[in-house]
Amino acid sequence: MDEVLNTILFAMIGLQLVSMPFLREYWLLGIVGILILLVARMASVSLPTLFVLGKLRLSNLFTLTWADLRGGISIAMALSLPVSPFRESILSCCYFIVLFSIIGQGLTINWVVKRMSN
Repeated sequence: MDEVLNTILFAMIGLQLVSMPFLREYWLLGIVGILILLVARMASVSLPTLFVLGKLRLSNLFTLTWADLRGGISIAMALSLPVSPFRESILSCCYFIVLFSIIGQGLTINWVVKRMSN
């Protein structure tokens, strides 16, 4: 059931993407959002680990940072925002981050894990 609901969600997100011509205007915002998100994820992994364990391997930090995937819930929440001057920019940034997460991080996580374990 979970797989069917995820398929329906991503099909609806894909259909919504067709009606969003403003994505071309916010690509720089999307790239900045991705970079901020990766730095925030790295901080949220490293600080508690250093506090609890007192040490952290760089390979583990990079793997845990890269393995943080985002998906349809983020886009669904952005789509539910009320009409405002910032809705298009938030929605565009969210689409860029989720697409990077699914395509970029999702397709390369095996390579990252193998590379960092050596």
